[in-house]
Amino acid sequence: TTDQTRAGSLEWPTKTCLKLPHTERSVHRSRCIRSLRPPSKTTRAIVFLDPFGNQVSMDMFRYMATKSGLDIWYLFPAGLGVQRQIGKFGDIHDDHGKSLDRLFGDEDWRNELVAEVSQSDLFGETITSKLKQSDPEKITKLMINRLKVVFEGRVVDDWLPLGPGNHHWYSLLFMWSNPMVKATLAGKLASAVLARTKRSRRR
Repeated sequence: TTDQTRAGSLEWPTKTCLKLPHTERSVHRSRCIRSLRPPSKTTRAIVFLDPFGNQVSMDMFRYMATKSGLDIWYLFPAGLGVQRQIGKFGDIHDDHGKSLDRLFGDEDWRNELVAEVSQSDLFGETITSKLKQSDPEKITKLMINRLKVVFEGRVVDDWLPLGPGNHHWYSLLFMWSNPMVKATLAGKLASAVLARTKRSRRR
């Protein structure tokens, strides 16, 4: 049937990606994403990104933004993948810094999440130090703004904070690649789902 044909066209990349161990997914991720596309202009593909750490780069989103028909749910590691990699006094390990550069697409995130504080010592000399000024909510807003540039605004402003207990480890985000006006329905539906889920969790 037509539905079976459509499902079959997405079966290979989906199963291949799921079977790959974490150590190999980083190598084949690009191939999987490039293979996951709607079989025609009249159908859509839903992509759910649940990365291992900060494996999904902004370059990957730039590629997906060029492929019409993708509705993308992204489990963004705001708490585990970003917040924990920035020290209390703004210190960032070289490897962690490079990982976050790929995640956000450039180094400008440092100006948003790390502040430089100047103060005078007892001898009147100016001392400049760094201080962490981030939390998962601010980090999530920063990522949404970055994605809006890539998807030309087609990103839902709301998100769903997730994690054990009251910990904000992840932020569930939604974006869509189709630039047509009628495709905004996807964003409206996703926004409603996120809002309703938030309300139900507060009860």
